Amino acid sequence: MDTPIRPAALSIRNATQYTGLSRSTLYRMMTTGQLPSIKIGVRRLLRIEDLDALIAAASGAPLRAVSCGE
Repeated sequence: MDTPIRPAALSIRNATQYTGLSRSTLYRMMTTGQLPSIKIGVRRLLRIEDLDALIAAASGAPLRAVSCGE
């Protein structure tokens, strides 16, 4: 059985589902430099490791790996 592939980065839409944060909050955090983003062509992506670090820093605890399907 194949192991599911965990994406390295998510679209803004998928990042809102992954984190529970609103789209405007994610964009504000990108604008202020709190959350790094990657632009490839016209797409803006957020690395899962950056999203995990953001949540871990806010909660004060490391996260365990979770499955994220797109």
